[in-house]
Order: sequence, then C-alpha cells, then structure tokens
Amino acid sequence: LCVIVCSTSFLFGKMPVLRSNPAEKNIVWAITSLSCIAIVFIYLHFALETGSLKALPWYFYVISLISPLVSLVVCEVVKKRDRKFQDKAEAFRRLQFETRLGMWSPK
Repeated sequence: LCVIVCSTSFLFGKMPVLRSNPAEKNIVWAITSLSCIAIVFIYLHFALETGSLKALPWYFYVISLISPLVSLVVCEVVKKRDRKFQDKAEAFRRLQFETRLGMWSPK
C-alpha cells in the first residue's frame, strides 16, 4: 500500500501532489492502483483464516493507516529537495552554455 501511495508522488516529476489530481490526469495509473489494492484485499481475504484480523492489537490498524501517509510526506520532501537540486543544476548548465556561446560568437 505504501508503494502505491508513493507512486502518486512520482507521477509528475516536479509538481507537488497537492497541486494536481493524479487520478484525473492519468486514468491508467488510477485503474492500475485501484486494481492492485483490490487484488491485495482479495488475497488477504482468502489467505487469512477467519478471525485472525481480530487477534491483532488496535495499534496495528493505526500504524497501517498512518504509514502510507507518512511515506507520501517523505516522498514529497525528497521530491522538493530534488527539485531544488535540479533547478540549481539547470541554472549552472544554462550559465555554462551561455558563457561558451558568448565566448565564440562574433562581436
């Protein structure tokens, strides 16, 4: 589940998830994500014995609901840091190109 939630962050390289709706812009991703989640729940339904989920403590459910959100926040922080690094590298490359172009151009 955490991998599917993190994939929302990587759909659009530099744009934050909160600015765009990933399901609206990428229907194939939305259908695939929902089908993967459905497959996991169907597998768990048939693989686990009856009543085995009731034996788990309450904090297991809290952790399983919070961990995808935490992973999404971590992915967004990493993407923001990468975006700053990419913008700085792009500005450096642009400066190098313009300097070299200006050095060889006739005056």
